[in-house]
Amino acid sequence: MWCLVLKKIINFFFVSLFATLFTLTVASCGKDTKLDPDKTYSSITDTCKLSIDYENKDFIKDGIGTATLSRIADGDTASFILASGEYVTIRFYGIDTPESTGDVQKWGVSASLFTKAQIDQDCEFVLESSTGGAASKDSYGTRYLGYIWYRASSTDDWKNLNLLIVENGYSKNNLQNNPIYVYYSYFKKAETFAKEGELHIWSDDADPHYSDAAINVTLKDIIENVEDYYNFDTQTGSKIRLEVVIINCEISSTGTHTFIGANLIDGVLYKYNIYTGYSSSASSSYLKIGNKYDITGFIQNYNGVYQISGLSYVLGESGEGYVSLLEKASYLTFDSSIDYINRYQTNLKTDATVKNATLNGTTLTLIVEADTVNKDGVTGQPTEYTITVNVSENFDVNEVLNKTVSGSVYKNGDSYYAVNYNALTFK
Repeated sequence: MWCLVLKKIINFFFVSLFATLFTLTVASCGKDTKLDPDKTYSSITDTCKLSIDYENKDFIKDGIGTATLSRIADGDTASFILASGEYVTIRFYGIDTPESTGDVQKWGVSASLFTKAQIDQDCEFVLESSTGGAASKDSYGTRYLGYIWYRASSTDDWKNLNLLIVENGYSKNNLQNNPIYVYYSYFKKAETFAKEGELHIWSDDADPHYSDAAINVTLKDIIENVEDYYNFDTQTGSKIRLEVVIINCEISSTGTHTFIGANLIDGVLYKYNIYTGYSSSASSSYLKIGNKYDITGFIQNYNGVYQISGLSYVLGESGEGYVSLLEKASYLTFDSSIDYINRYQTNLKTDATVKNATLNGTTLTLIVEADTVNKDGVTGQPTEYTITVNVSENFDVNEVLNKTVSGSVYKNGDSYYAVNYNALTFK
């Protein structure tokens, strides 16, 4: 009987050992499927061939045609010049890489760098419309939808850039299993390949060009020491957090919003562009001229001009990572000629009347009175404001007394200050 018990114990031991070894082997094999994220994979892309005649064809009219590269905007958008000489912006069809401009997301900058590494002005290009017919535009009406075929020279095979981006894990496959999407099977295989290989968006790896932690800085810091916050080799910027006063808003012909943020530090007014994208962006709607905000974003270089982008406004959220209102009317504009718009909120006033003026050394203190301007016109009782500004010695206060004044001033405790005397206009 003891032999039978011992035999059972030995059998159980070997069965358990085999199960453990099998589990470890399977787990090990699972880990081995993870691919090297620093390599570029194209085995699936290489099987997808350009079979449509593009010679003497026009992309807009015929849905296919040759082009030359003008510039790359991000991971899935680039601008080209067609053979006809027309300038077009192409949104790569069937993909959607993480954002790297108006918003900045994990893998967004890396996706943009990947696209830039694949193509340049020396490549040959064929643009193909999204559905095979005449080219169509996206929902914004500003960008055409299409596939980007490219090759380094006339002896190379054409490659589908959209597909290559999916195969390397920088975008999901957004094509549907429909005959109209002729490249669906390739895109689906590429997505499966990247997902099983845990490439980029499919992994938990750290993105070398993205950080969740922000550096606390000032406008002076990032302007005077840009090399500390922007990597010129990779063309990527740091994630930063700072306070800014919004003093203006510029809206492009395509509807994108670029706010001007400012701060007076050590007697110097520093200004910086703050890009928030289209009006559909929550940050674009939330930011108002005249208010001071705590913002978190990324330093970018757009066409040679530095800007902060990637702002995020979420109702009820504040602190690092979000746009937070610190102070209303931190910057006032006295100017009756400006038409009221919602972006001004509380900071736009009528021309002010100088009620009193005193001079202490070279500091001129003005007591002015002005009305608030709103969308319904001038309302409410006149309000007094105290403004200080540096002037030259022997300044005559009678030059400004009882005159009207227009211009912009910044909050300083309970009063306001002008950057310099020339910032104010007296009549």
